Amino acid sequence: MVQEALADETVDTVVLPGDVVFDLPDSGRVRLGGGLQVVGSSGNMRVTATKAGVLRRAPNAGRFWLEGSYGVYAANVGDFVVGIVEERHAEGYNVDIGSSRKATLSAFAFEGATRRNRPNIKIGDLVYCRVEEVDRDLEPCLTCIDRNGKASGFGLLPPGNLIGCSTGLARRLLHPEHAVVLEVLSSEGLQFECAVGLNGRIWISADSPKTTFLISNAILNSEYLSPTQVHAMVKQLIGTK
Repeated sequence: MVQEALADETVDTVVLPGDVVFDLPDSGRVRLGGGLQVVGSSGNMRVTATKAGVLRRAPNAGRFWLEGSYGVYAANVGDFVVGIVEERHAEGYNVDIGSSRKATLSAFAFEGATRRNRPNIKIGDLVYCRVEEVDRDLEPCLTCIDRNGKASGFGLLPPGNLIGCSTGLARRLLHPEHAVVLEVLSSEGLQFECAVGLNGRIWISADSPKTTFLISNAILNSEYLSPTQVHAMVKQLIGTK
């Protein structure tokens, strides 16, 4: 399998734009995330990098992507994003997701939405979405339902605190094995909700503004800390709460 062949050679190493990451196998399923593209013709297809970053692989999933801290977000199919509604029109909304183009969100891209039953979304509202379609000539298309037609946490976000972070930190927070700071905050008894977007935005809601800002600071401070340092940092913040 291609996953096994890459495990000791390319995964977790730095690649640069134009580097050949691996040859696309003739069989098996490989899913490519941000920063990777397929070039070549049938029988000689290769995966190359479109930007610098560390090659990552989802365990047992055959999915590869590049992880790094990028200033401008580039949408990829399947990404979770936190968007800001900027325009309303008859069939949906234009949403700022921090990329070079605004994204579109259909008014019917919500669980149970019909012409008579649609969410009441206003300009300035925050929405948690999944990137459904990406075309280099068109705006990214968003949806607030999963592949089974369920909300699954997507949709209009209630009032909370929105913070910006690097795309690298956002991606780590979405993987349970790397989201140490979220585990530590929960283990310390802090009650909160958060929605992490791969576009470098995190929505946080807690029982008080003070707790919300404590959690926000802990998340941002954790980016370059080891798990042991994260534990100590959170305890210090709670001690000064």
